[in-house]
Amino acid sequence: MIEYDGSFLMATSAGLTKFDGEWELMDVGDGLSDNFILEIEGSSNRVFTLSKSGLNEIHVNSFSVLPTKFKPFSNLEIYDMVIIEED
Repeated sequence: MIEYDGSFLMATSAGLTKFDGEWELMDVGDGLSDNFILEIEGSSNRVFTLSKSGLNEIHVNSFSVLPTKFKPFSNLEIYDMVIIEED
């Protein structure tokens, strides 16, 4: 679970759950690559989810999956991620 811009985001086996006073669930029907979220990472202006099926970039305010493509990672099994911000 992480806190981002006043919302709590929780990784679940059913998708990504957001709580900002109200509960909302995002799943494959909303564009996630997989419902089973392994990890969430946030940076100063981005949030990413990791599942066995890939990476997704999330727009937290609209709670939607951005159309970012991570093709170099599509044939790999990824179990952890770290965001490194550079100036």
